[in-house]
Amino acid sequence: METLLLKVRQRIQSLEESRHLEYWLQDVVLAEGAQGSLTLKCPNAFSVQWLSGKHGEALSSLFSQEAGRDLRLTFQIDPASGTPEDSDTTAVLPPSGACPAPEPEAAAEAALPPRKPFPGWNSRFCFSNFVTGRSNGFAWSAAREVSRRPQSPYNPLLIHASTGLGKTHLGQAIGLGLFEANADLRILWNTAETFLTEMIRHIQDKDVPSFKTRYRDTCDVLILDDLQFVKGKTGLQAELCHTLDVLMNRGKQVVLIGNLPERGKNGLDENLESRIFSGLAVTMEPPEYETRLAILNQFVRDCGLAVSQEALAAVARCVRSHVRDLEGAFKRLMALQTLTREAIDPETVERHFLDPTSLAQRPTDQKKIRNHVAKYFGIQPEKLASRSRKREVHYPRQVGMYLARKHTHASLESIGRLYGRGHASVLNALRSLETKMASNTRVAREVRFIEEKLLETV
Repeated sequence: METLLLKVRQRIQSLEESRHLEYWLQDVVLAEGAQGSLTLKCPNAFSVQWLSGKHGEALSSLFSQEAGRDLRLTFQIDPASGTPEDSDTTAVLPPSGACPAPEPEAAAEAALPPRKPFPGWNSRFCFSNFVTGRSNGFAWSAAREVSRRPQSPYNPLLIHASTGLGKTHLGQAIGLGLFEANADLRILWNTAETFLTEMIRHIQDKDVPSFKTRYRDTCDVLILDDLQFVKGKTGLQAELCHTLDVLMNRGKQVVLIGNLPERGKNGLDENLESRIFSGLAVTMEPPEYETRLAILNQFVRDCGLAVSQEALAAVARCVRSHVRDLEGAFKRLMALQTLTREAIDPETVERHFLDPTSLAQRPTDQKKIRNHVAKYFGIQPEKLASRSRKREVHYPRQVGMYLARKHTHASLESIGRLYGRGHASVLNALRSLETKMASNTRVAREVRFIEEKLLETV
């Protein structure tokens, strides 16, 4: 049992969309139940409710995959945890892929389990619980339009954004929408890594035709996630290029999802790049304050927890990065309220969330940032708004825009006005600097140093 639990934890570490589960599995014990079922013994009722309610299906699937057979997963309080009053709290999940047993009176109607929209479908990802705002409204509208018809003019649809902003959520929502409109559509959702793994396995088995049949001949809609994985893999890019050609020439819908820099700087082959950008490319930005607050309210509605708007507003001010961090912060908030019985007010939130790393999330003034950056580089603040493209001006301007975006509630338009640029120019500057920071440690260290000195003055 310990080996199986360890394998599942290792799997979770490699899954971008499920990494946060590792935290919740730190204090659980895996035991074998009756008739070959498995039981996760949790330290308290809160863990039972959260793991079974939010992640039960994913965990059931992971344990079944690692065990090599369908398993029924049960969650219950660990008697050794010292909370006997909660020991009757139990949640039971059916084997991975199975449906809950119907009520006796409905048995005849439920003889066949409902068909899943596509393999790998996550029931949490639908349009109804996707919170929209200025940062993602265009991407949501494009995804919604594609979901209404399998042969949209937006083909392929490319959704690209940084991690944790809801790309996979939108991609799977498209698949669900298409399935609800036409259950006969053959929808295939997969990651680029799985695409490569299947391709290699079929090559080793000398069965390439069946691989091509799966992705080209028996597929009406292809949704390919984690497209950034194909960078630097020439053979994979060539095969994907041919697959996209076949599908789009046959009028099949293609949706591509990834964390890609701008064209020409993303490490993709020119042939593949021209195809994935040939349709509609939409971006998603980190959520602004209003959207972050709306997302937190969505979490509240989903779990039924009573949290004051003042406390949620404090969390929204503290956590400014992406949706996944917001979800982690909300779980921490739930734990505070459920386990410590502590009153959740803005002061409590700031005490628990404003650690040294979150000091970098404290909002400040745009002009103060501009003046700070100009002083560091030894130039006049007004020069950052000039039309100069010289590096001694262009690079500080990028740093100023980046820090303004990170440490203020200002929109891209507002930042652009201060630096004499438009919305698109600011967006390009942000992406360019983030790419430099990812590939050049000197640039990353310098930007962090400028940021730290700025925050010392806040």
